[in-house]
Amino acid sequence: KDKKLIDFLAENPKLTPEEILDHSVTFAFAGHETTSTALTWLTWLLAKHPSVQAKLADELAEAFPRDAAPPSESLKGLEYLNAVMLESLRLRPPVVVFARVLSEDMLLPETKTFLPKGVDIILPIAALHRDPTVYGDDADVFRPERWIDEPGLRARAAPCSFIPFAVGKRACIGKDFAMQELLLGAAMFVRNFRFEWPEGQAEPVRTSGFMSRPKRPFTLRVSTRAS
Repeated sequence: KDKKLIDFLAENPKLTPEEILDHSVTFAFAGHETTSTALTWLTWLLAKHPSVQAKLADELAEAFPRDAAPPSESLKGLEYLNAVMLESLRLRPPVVVFARVLSEDMLLPETKTFLPKGVDIILPIAALHRDPTVYGDDADVFRPERWIDEPGLRARAAPCSFIPFAVGKRACIGKDFAMQELLLGAAMFVRNFRFEWPEGQAEPVRTSGFMSRPKRPFTLRVSTRAS
């Protein structure tokens, strides 16, 4: 019999019932609302950058036929698909901040700033993802090629300059599942449909707060790809 996530959690003697419930809710949340939000921003970025969309469509057309779902294990091998997804998560992470509570006193590295145990720390994911010392002077630009053409980028971004799923022991438990969903969703969208941004439509503004949703609905012109 195939085991479910809840079965594996229940078999861990270190987890309390409350922790099992918390992990299960987190996993479900990470796999649904955040994924749909990330895909919403991705379609907007692709509609605004038709050359990126065309290049991705070409890669996908070579990888699998239209109307057919690609094998999930093959998605990680599609270089440009992964670069587009990373760049979309960098510029428009579905979660823009997260909080931590210090478990011990600490002095911030290379500063004289002292933080006492128990203080709340707010980490601004959106700001970290646009750090020009990591991503260059074009940190605000949607350019998926940076993840391919700059071999040292992933090392510079690790561990705390690219954290769409948070980082460390408290990172999102559903991050691998969510990433697989995102790659599959992006592949199916772009393999089968073309997205265009209607001329004259105002740029979407994200809501303030924990989640980065569009403040108001926006419209995309969607057409079926011929082949």
